[in-house]
Amino acid sequence: MRKATFFMSALLVAMILLLLVAVVLLASGYRYDSLTVEGVGKIFFYGKSGDGRVYYPDTTAKYNAAEGSLVYENGDRYLGAIKNYLPNGKGEYTTAYGEVITGSFVNGKAEGECSMTFVSGDHYEGSFSEGLFDGQGVLTVVYDTVEEKVDGFFVKGNLEGEVTYDYRSGASYKGGWKAGLFDGQGSLTFANGDKYEGSFVKGEMMGYGKYTFADGSVYEGGFSASLPNGKGSYTYLENGEEVVISGTFYDGKRLDTEEESPKA
Repeated sequence: MRKATFFMSALLVAMILLLLVAVVLLASGYRYDSLTVEGVGKIFFYGKSGDGRVYYPDTTAKYNAAEGSLVYENGDRYLGAIKNYLPNGKGEYTTAYGEVITGSFVNGKAEGECSMTFVSGDHYEGSFSEGLFDGQGVLTVVYDTVEEKVDGFFVKGNLEGEVTYDYRSGASYKGGWKAGLFDGQGSLTFANGDKYEGSFVKGEMMGYGKYTFADGSVYEGGFSASLPNGKGSYTYLENGEEVVISGTFYDGKRLDTEEESPKA
């Protein structure tokens, strides 16, 4: 009998404490609510209401949410500033897959300066627009313990314009970029020490350029399909003397029969 009485007393105390906590939270402006947003699905909200006015984005909404936690039907979560029951302002958005976006949001989408960490460990830091990389940013791609890093300009999630790309192989590129490829004027340094400076078209060395080999020899002139093509000259050292071969090249080979001659 005493045990039953003690149990009932403890339960009553617990209920009173929970009620007091609820009263304090409500008095402080905290609310719990749920609603369905078109294109998003069901959202559960817990946090502070705004100025106290009721806001009705649909018939189920009861409060003007200002800050707190949103839990989405698909498992996504958000913590931060809220307006119209969507992320608006500073906050952190975590997808059901474990991706995390931290920064500024407008109507539920990342906007302005933000950072994003992928489940793979890849990381982006820079400008966003409507939830996509847009503007200047740095993307770090992780391969096991090795990283690749690209610093450049993004347009709707894609690199576009001037970039600096450091590859995991040790190669690096600085220059124009379009549709996922080198495009425009640029400089490509290979892992073996070779270096090309000149024009690129759709990822290929194309047009006029200068290719410096790791041993110090140099080809300068026309390129096509990443090989010497057209007028050009090849300079190298032989027995301590600088030798120049000039003429017309096709797929990396000289076509004319000019004699090799020491450079004046």
